[in-house]
Amino acid sequence: MSGGAAPGNVMIAAAIAHAFSLFVAISVSSNISGGHVNPAVTFGCFLGGHITLCRSVLYWIAQLLGSVVALSLLKFATSGSDTSSYALKAGATPWNAIIFEIVMTFGLVYTVYATTIDPKRGNMESIAPIVIGFLVGANVLSGGGCFYGAEMNPAMAFGQALDSWTWKSHWIYWLGPFVGAAIAALVYDTIFIGSHEQLSTEVVEKERDEEEADSSSLDKLLKEIDEFESEEEVANCGLGEEECLECKAPEDEEDNNDRVYVPEKFKSIAVENMEILGLNSCLLEGVDFPTRILNLFWPLFGPDLRLG
Repeated sequence: MSGGAAPGNVMIAAAIAHAFSLFVAISVSSNISGGHVNPAVTFGCFLGGHITLCRSVLYWIAQLLGSVVALSLLKFATSGSDTSSYALKAGATPWNAIIFEIVMTFGLVYTVYATTIDPKRGNMESIAPIVIGFLVGANVLSGGGCFYGAEMNPAMAFGQALDSWTWKSHWIYWLGPFVGAAIAALVYDTIFIGSHEQLSTEVVEKERDEEEADSSSLDKLLKEIDEFESEEEVANCGLGEEECLECKAPEDEEDNNDRVYVPEKFKSIAVENMEILGLNSCLLEGVDFPTRILNLFWPLFGPDLRLG
């Protein structure tokens, strides 16, 4: 846009066109390139470590070429309509425009991070294209378009500057968006995503400690079972194997060869470990205690201990 404010109805139309065209562009390219249609957004993602430098350069080249091709098609379709370069309004200084561009691009890249990059974005990614499009439309409508073009996308400025061969204020529309993108990326990545990662690390460490405690208790249980099954324990019980009621299985049950009798001294150990394993005794009602315990733990010891 050349200097001077555009009429209100023109600005509303421009804002709506920006919003919906960007919404469509991001939607159709999100599964291919992540919706990178803006060099400033790509730069912000690169600074946050979410894209490599090589890929960033390839995206920048594609974005600039896309701007040139799109402008050429527009001129051809409109029989050579005016596509003058972005320019400052009368009386404005370059630093006025740079501040505008920094603020508007900061909001754009911050929104991109919040809706597409943040690990805790949840379902926000599904509405990211329309949110980003509406933000750009709001920036165009809120004043940037009237004063300095509300460019926020260096590729757009490049296409128009190349077509009109007007480079007088072109640097503004690279410096402002890149600075705004850098600030947004560093702020969001350091303050918000960094805190998410620290919290995730603490949660993982806590869960690992709990798993180690559970594993230790389970090892103790398995050790007690090994001791109970050892021949030395049977030999030291004081009675013969044929007479010991705690060491032999009941004879009035079917499939005696597949059942293992649990002595009274083992019951207390099993009950203690039921809480550790998160088991609820009400789930085991209606079954004799030895059968309940062995049926719960048989997968840990192998199919040979499964009760019928």
